[in-house]
Amino acid sequence: WVKIESSLAGKEHPSYIDCKIGRTTCLPNTEPGKKKADDDRCAKTTSLKLGYRVTGMVIMDDQGNILEKSHRGYYSITEQDLEPIFLRLLMCNKSEKPNAEALSFYIQQLKKILEFKKISKRYSRGSSILFVLSNNSQQYDLKMIDFAYVRPLSDIEEETDENYAHGIRSLVETLESVQATLSIEGPVLNYQTSQMEESPVNKKSFTRSTTVLAGGHVENFKFLEDGLLLKKPGLDEKGFYQDVFENENSPFKEENQYLRENNLLPKYYGEENGWVKIESLMEGLQYCSYIDCKIGSTTCLPDTEEKKKQRDDERCAKTTSLKFGFRVTGMVIMDKDGEIIEKEHRGYFKIQEEDIP
Repeated sequence: WVKIESSLAGKEHPSYIDCKIGRTTCLPNTEPGKKKADDDRCAKTTSLKLGYRVTGMVIMDDQGNILEKSHRGYYSITEQDLEPIFLRLLMCNKSEKPNAEALSFYIQQLKKILEFKKISKRYSRGSSILFVLSNNSQQYDLKMIDFAYVRPLSDIEEETDENYAHGIRSLVETLESVQATLSIEGPVLNYQTSQMEESPVNKKSFTRSTTVLAGGHVENFKFLEDGLLLKKPGLDEKGFYQDVFENENSPFKEENQYLRENNLLPKYYGEENGWVKIESLMEGLQYCSYIDCKIGSTTCLPDTEEKKKQRDDERCAKTTSLKFGFRVTGMVIMDKDGEIIEKEHRGYFKIQEEDIP
């Protein structure tokens, strides 16, 4: 047996994600029966398209209890699940916010691996990348692991290990997309919310779920037992609800009345600990589906700090926002038995004009 360091050692209640790298994970001369099994596995997962798949994951709380565990469950993990999965790693140990420092480190290390692959004269099959994080002790790591099949590139008459490099580039793209999401609109998951016993990858019914809210921002919602929910308000949100539903002397009295009479807003029931209490539009609906659209050709205020405004403008330009004034930011389509037919979560960069109908 080889004796190597443990990337988990010395870290308090660490969480990790193990990603298998490569569009194929077997050697070129693998026996045909085994090669077909490998090809089928890659085709059924994200390996064939992205060059990597999540093969193992453990997310821990701050006391060392397992919040989420996936072992050999990669068949159920789709491309749309990948960003939320990495976000859950970044918010392990019940962290109130994602670990942006660890995220930057992961991206930096992956780019170093890409540079290494440009000069390497060897190729590997079935190797993995291990992401490790403890928010309790503020420690993180990323390592290349699993070297069962490492051979000279001359054996396959290729100049670079493109099979491996493709997976690393895809991981960089995934994590940079997570980074862009956090820099503008904040995180999408917090394990301090309720009803988190099941992983959103495997969850079947979303009637009362806090894990798959339209457009994300799960850490900003708490479901109550009476069909209402608490929402952490944005800068002007609480004042807006109070003005519409409570201020009889509002200078916007006429338009407020129009909003109430035409039922255009969730009903407002006051506040609790600074959060607004509103009706849940999913309450009482069995296996409901939904689409969340962000409105506006720009989504920031005129006096927004220049760097944030630039990021917002770039996001709008890359989506349908700039042309149409809206983009789809979240979607879940369910069948009659509560199975997810289609899910889109933070994948709006890929939704183009022709996809909208």
